Amino acid sequence: MGVQNFIGQLAYLVSPWFLWVMTYKPWFATPTEGAKGLAIAVGVVAMVIGILPAIMLRERFVQAPAALPTPGTPVETGGAALRRNMATFFKGFASTIRTKPFLKLCGATFLVFNGFIMISSFQSYVIIYYVFGGDQEAGARYAGLNGTLGAFSTFGVIMIVTWLATQVGKRKAFFFSTGMSVLGYALKWFCYDPERPWLVLIPAPLIAFGLGGLFTLMGSMIADVVDEDELACSQRREGMFGSIYWWVVKVGMAAALAAGGFLLNATGFDVALGGAQTERTLLLLRVFDVVIPMLTSMLAIWLIAAYPITEERAHGVRKQLELRRAGKG
Repeated sequence: MGVQNFIGQLAYLVSPWFLWVMTYKPWFATPTEGAKGLAIAVGVVAMVIGILPAIMLRERFVQAPAALPTPGTPVETGGAALRRNMATFFKGFASTIRTKPFLKLCGATFLVFNGFIMISSFQSYVIIYYVFGGDQEAGARYAGLNGTLGAFSTFGVIMIVTWLATQVGKRKAFFFSTGMSVLGYALKWFCYDPERPWLVLIPAPLIAFGLGGLFTLMGSMIADVVDEDELACSQRREGMFGSIYWWVVKVGMAAALAAGGFLLNATGFDVALGGAQTERTLLLLRVFDVVIPMLTSMLAIWLIAAYPITEERAHGVRKQLELRRAGKG
């Protein structure tokens, strides 16, 4: 999971500069035109890179021979087979969502990730309209620097959290990484200062511990849940657990982005005012930017505090599974 997350962070070295690209006047007349051009470029890159695994990663797939029906057993038609498969799927789905340790992991991910996503647009607004008084070019440049520093910091975070999890356990590593991000969010209140704009860079390395630690640890912790599930029901259902987990992430992200728009409207922000936003608007932007991710991250820590699978328990389950697979348990 550390290697996977490390490689996945490469895209975030570029994306923090998208706002600067869209507002760079020598390239685009308006930010709207910049957004259109950038969207096309990103789409083309995603299509080209996204299809590479299908071309380069070949499965060693062997078609299983069809089982002969038992004499006297009615042969299932296409519709009957589909209904049976759907019933099996929903039975497994219901069993999966009743797994309490798994629900805690989903809940913690929802809180940490979507607390960040909900205010992800607020950061650039605070930098541009509070720190730089409405100067979009300067604000976008610092927002890009802030995002790039956060992305570089995440590479270090992944290595630290991966090592820490092997030393003190995944749950304690989660407490550490999420706690560091809470500290980073709190520092934004003091470091986003119009008098000293360079301070906006200080919280970025600490905030990077949030998502950097989250997606390094959660996948590994879900693997422990899958092992316990296999020990209990003698079925290996990592596909079901993985699909539900990422469904929660994607649905939560969509909801968080929508909620972020409502929060922005609630501040009274008016783009027509430019750098002359009201004091109330700037205050609410700063409060939402700091308080929301702090609260969601602390709730996630509280949720994982009751997570029952320790390192010792996970290793014990793994040994039992290995004995069972060897025909000794």
